[in-house]
Amino acid sequence: MWAMHTGTEQSDGQTPAQRLAHLVPIGVAAKRLQDGLTAFVDGLFEERFGLRRRHWQLLRWVHEHDEPALETFVAEAALFYTAEETRKVADDLLTRGWLGRRAGSGEAVLELTAEGERGFRAMAAAQDTTWQVVLQGQTEQDYVHAVHAMTVMADNLDRALTERETLR
Repeated sequence: MWAMHTGTEQSDGQTPAQRLAHLVPIGVAAKRLQDGLTAFVDGLFEERFGLRRRHWQLLRWVHEHDEPALETFVAEAALFYTAEETRKVADDLLTRGWLGRRAGSGEAVLELTAEGERGFRAMAAAQDTTWQVVLQGQTEQDYVHAVHAMTVMADNLDRALTERETLR
């Protein structure tokens, strides 16, 4: 194994791309993980609750925020879903009675209903199965390192893209 250096080449004269060429590209690994998570969680939640991962994501987001405005979630979820898809998920949960509109907020702020809170807790318990599967053969520290490394890489790319756009 090679030692960590701050430069792009080491004493062996190889670049990181050359030294790491035997590994699956990170984009391929990230895509497989994303697709696998969605398939696993969709199956888990469809079987038990008649819902999908995207419903869980909205419920969790509402649970975690003090002022969970739907349009804020629509913007944050845009990486994965169209605005129409995200609003459909909210409509599904509103129709099911798991979400409501906070009194005095008009259409803006969502809240978990009592039934939604029970459903959220049941889904959270089921989601523990996902964690058990994903972390098999891993430690929590491995997970923390993986998320940190991918976040740093994404931040580096965001910065480089911004700099490139600025230079144009």
